[in-house]
Amino acid sequence: MKISKREFKLIFAYKTTRYIFIFWLIFNIIMLVSFIGSIIALYSYELNRTKLELLTAARQSSSLVSKSIQSNKYVLFAIKKELENKPLSKATSVFKEFYNKDVEYFAIAKQNGTVIASYPEGFKLPLDSKIYPNHIVDVAKECLHTNSYCIVPSYFYKGYLTHFVTFPLGNKTFLIKASAPVLQSIKDQIFLPYKSLDLGIIRNDGLMQANIPPESIGKIQTGILSKILKNTKEQYGSYIGYSSAYKTDKIGAFSRIDGSNLTFFVSIKKSEFLDRFLASISLIIAIAFLGAFASLITILWILDKTIDLEETKRKYEKGIEYLAYNDILTHIPNRAFFEHRFNQMIAGLNRNQRKVCLMLLDLDGFKKINDTLGHDSGDNTLKTVAKVFKSNIRAHDTLARIGGDEFAILTDSFEDQKDLEMIAKRIIKSINSLIFTNNMDLNIGVSIGIAYTTHPQTKEAIFKAADDALYASKQKGKNTYTIVRI
Repeated sequence: MKISKREFKLIFAYKTTRYIFIFWLIFNIIMLVSFIGSIIALYSYELNRTKLELLTAARQSSSLVSKSIQSNKYVLFAIKKELENKPLSKATSVFKEFYNKDVEYFAIAKQNGTVIASYPEGFKLPLDSKIYPNHIVDVAKECLHTNSYCIVPSYFYKGYLTHFVTFPLGNKTFLIKASAPVLQSIKDQIFLPYKSLDLGIIRNDGLMQANIPPESIGKIQTGILSKILKNTKEQYGSYIGYSSAYKTDKIGAFSRIDGSNLTFFVSIKKSEFLDRFLASISLIIAIAFLGAFASLITILWILDKTIDLEETKRKYEKGIEYLAYNDILTHIPNRAFFEHRFNQMIAGLNRNQRKVCLMLLDLDGFKKINDTLGHDSGDNTLKTVAKVFKSNIRAHDTLARIGGDEFAILTDSFEDQKDLEMIAKRIIKSINSLIFTNNMDLNIGVSIGIAYTTHPQTKEAIFKAADDALYASKQKGKNTYTIVRI
């Protein structure tokens, strides 16, 4: 459905089409606002649901890590008890008793990093900054000087991702348990449908302790998570923002790990969340666009039909108006229009001291044509006479047919009586020049009664004066005019 430029202009030309268009526009604006509001509400719901899922995973995972820490402390405390009052040469046999497949190494080391005993053999501490990241070296040294349980960030040892914990033994020696991080086993238990899912452990000072994927292990993070940990004491929470570890915006959640200065986090890429959200509402968007297109087609069809109806109505109204004020036969104004125009001129005369002239014209010999040649000839005669009258007056004068063969002329554009006489003579001459038949008795003339005034008068007084003047013209022998001033 296509609307032309003209029809588009007509939309605003008619009250009905204008209202239909405005109501349609308001309705669509309301629908658009509602649609956008619904999308925003859905987005907010999905975002909060995703945050809750991540937060649940973070809290469950931090609980698992906390249990792992407690288990490590228990094992190391048990080994410490076994080693009491025993020479270091017996340490290896004690380590064997506690060794399992999840443990890479047990060791005893000095504060300078020298390994005294280990199982299996060959364990070395990551104290060489040429091999390991500086932060791992610094934390390892820090742990060897502390008097409490301490965790060293994950690092690669002999091709394996591992980390170790220290436990003071006394005499500036430390018991060490080195093992694979628990993160992989935890990740296997997190069932979230995001490819960009990552998780890790971060210290409160922003040092990445362990994470999967492991690209940022041992680096100080300056992203939103590290800022939150430094600025709040909340036990757990959600966040959205830039992650310096991945150089992208993340949606994540964190939960502090009991009994440590560590926090577990789980996060996904915000871009992946947005892609999944848009994919989930693609059908809704498609339906909305189809609905909008269908609405547009429908309103164009309605407006097109309404414009046709309005145009037809306008033509009928114009035709009715034409019939109300015009004579059907001669197509000049009728008596109704004459009365309306006469009232206007009288009002102007009485208000502004203007001039008014009324000419009453009556055809002489018309009845004989009607009776002899028939009504068709009479109608044609009236049409011809009307054209002659119209050609002899000015454009702003009013010519009307007020009866069968009676006509009237209203004018206020004359200087004096001579102008009116000139018009009357011109009309009579033009009518007399018409030849309707070779029978001279059947040709017509015109008698004219003219009344004019330059002072306030009533319509009735002017009409009566003109009618009396017409009667006087008839008495003179017809085909002449009489002028009176009142």
